[in-house]
Amino acid sequence: MRKICAHEDNPGLNVKDEKAFFIHMLERIDFESDLHFFTKTTMDTLDYSTQNINLGSKLVMAAAGEKRRHLKSEFPQYFSLPEEFKHPKIAAPGMVVLEGPDFKTYLKGKIQINRLKKHLQTQADFETLPLFVVVDDADFAAKSFSNFLWVTFLRSNPSHDIYGVNEKIVFKHWGCNPPLIIDARIKPFHADPLVSDKKVAEKVDVLGKRGGPLFGII
Repeated sequence: MRKICAHEDNPGLNVKDEKAFFIHMLERIDFESDLHFFTKTTMDTLDYSTQNINLGSKLVMAAAGEKRRHLKSEFPQYFSLPEEFKHPKIAAPGMVVLEGPDFKTYLKGKIQINRLKKHLQTQADFETLPLFVVVDDADFAAKSFSNFLWVTFLRSNPSHDIYGVNEKIVFKHWGCNPPLIIDARIKPFHADPLVSDKKVAEKVDVLGKRGGPLFGII
């Protein structure tokens, strides 16, 4: 996913501050006009979000202008979810992570997300919480913003995993009303998570201490 904003909207914005930049985008984006999909395109070899090596999709979010919404860090009154979705958490202003059932196939996944969409349509306006991300572990995804970014964008293929309330295609352009929903659950074809070995990590830490060969490098 790529995000583009206008410098003049906030000249003091630091694009290296990922959280501030993402908030800036969500405050301004029009989900009916500002989402641009590139499907069946080339991908980084290390991007395992798709089933085919070097082939997948991208999404460009391009937003400019005055703020459209004020993002909140709390759920609306009487907020609820379908039974199979649980543990909603606010990862950052306007951004919700929630746990869904284990992902099996895209057919079943679409049915599950559609149930979520229909349920959300019956509730309050989600302008203040415009992004929902379905994950396997909400606690991990919401623990830090880097965790949120890692889970959201390395476990989702835009053409397959992005949904929205009242989504529609107008003259071949896809759009929706908030919230935008990203299915970032682990898929059966994803590579296994890379987990560090505790003993190896301890040995490397020793090498990085003062007097060690890696001191000042790690």
